[in-house]
Amino acid sequence: MVLLARKAALSAAVLLSACSPRTPVAEAATPASPVAARVAAGRAVRAPRSVDPDVVKLRRALDFGQADEARALLPALERLDGPSKPEAELLSARLSALSRDTIEAIRAIETARKDRPLDPDVYATAAEIYAAAGKLEAGWDEVKAGQAACGEGPELSRARGVLWISRSGGARKGLELLEAARRGDPDLPFVDRALSQAHLLVGKEDAAARKAKDALEHARQAATLDPGDVDAQRFLSEALVLGGDFEGGVLVIQALVDRGQPLGAELALLHKKAAIGALLEGDRPRAVVHFAAARKLGLTDAELSTGARVLDEEAGKEVEKGVADYQAGNLDAAKAEFRAALELDPDRVQAKNSLAVVLFRQSDYAGAADLWKQVLETARKEELALPEPVHINLSKAQAQAGDLEGARATLERYLSSDPTGKWAAETRSALSALSVRKTGE
Repeated sequence: MVLLARKAALSAAVLLSACSPRTPVAEAATPASPVAARVAAGRAVRAPRSVDPDVVKLRRALDFGQADEARALLPALERLDGPSKPEAELLSARLSALSRDTIEAIRAIETARKDRPLDPDVYATAAEIYAAAGKLEAGWDEVKAGQAACGEGPELSRARGVLWISRSGGARKGLELLEAARRGDPDLPFVDRALSQAHLLVGKEDAAARKAKDALEHARQAATLDPGDVDAQRFLSEALVLGGDFEGGVLVIQALVDRGQPLGAELALLHKKAAIGALLEGDRPRAVVHFAAARKLGLTDAELSTGARVLDEEAGKEVEKGVADYQAGNLDAAKAEFRAALELDPDRVQAKNSLAVVLFRQSDYAGAADLWKQVLETARKEELALPEPVHINLSKAQAQAGDLEGARATLERYLSSDPTGKWAAETRSALSALSVRKTGE
């Protein structure tokens, strides 16, 4: 009766602490004497963990905060009976806590505590639920109660680790405890997510101290333990770059973008950093690839800075090679080089116009017309004086593609805007030829 009265009082105190904000406290240096811990450890009664595949999946879903997946696996708990039945209450408590139903989570914990007062997992689960709710002192109360009732063990080491990483400056101590818990029970559930976060926090501390090698090791561990954690993946990229591996850093962020994460701007800046790094190493071709990717992702010429000049120079070289191949009759080579120029500088008018000429020669009239439209639009916006009658070329491409009305409209638009312009006579001649062609049809 005395033991039950003390247990009820402890539960009431924990419940009160969860309902009011309290200042987090550090773990007591000596929560129990070694003798008391050994005696308590001898009384610990652990419920066996179910090996049901769905229960295993449920634990992992709960560990990584996947509430929907966990709810879909709830029917598996109904299959737990006999020695494994107590685990159902603790898993239910975790799901309630994940769903922000703290009252139901506490009810499930207290039911499990009543049935299994000497099971360390009950106290550890309660402590971790309180930690997630920001009630660190209540969590420490649970740990101390568990140590007193059950002694030390992997479950309580895990809970202590979770509490330590939940407070400022506690990451390294938390990581030490979580690793100890994993060593004590290699199959202990609910460790991976906490370990990942511990490595992430310690890694960031190392990165801030410019300990690149240590930071990268922790980053790899964090990303491996929790592959779906975006922060862990982003830190892995940061750690790779800190160690000089720009290519690796780019690949990590690219993978996140491919998964739908809105990190295009971050990826663009990372490409720029990779390009600068390549220039410093004397690898201009690699720098060009990264500068081009940064531009494609949205960096302006001002933001690219040196990169804009590099891309302009390289695009100019591609255009020169394309012109030489065109003049030599190597149309396919010229086409590839003009396209390469546009990959480097998508707005380069000369490359677009030259590529359109090649496409027209190869009977790709629709492709040529699209490029010439872009050339005319750029010339209009930037008030450029084109050295040749692009609008007439466009009209010819439209006509060859079967769009006679579009061809006519193109020529009429020029005459309407510049009836006495340099190409007015040729434009009227082309318009007359279109009329004759239409009449002939």
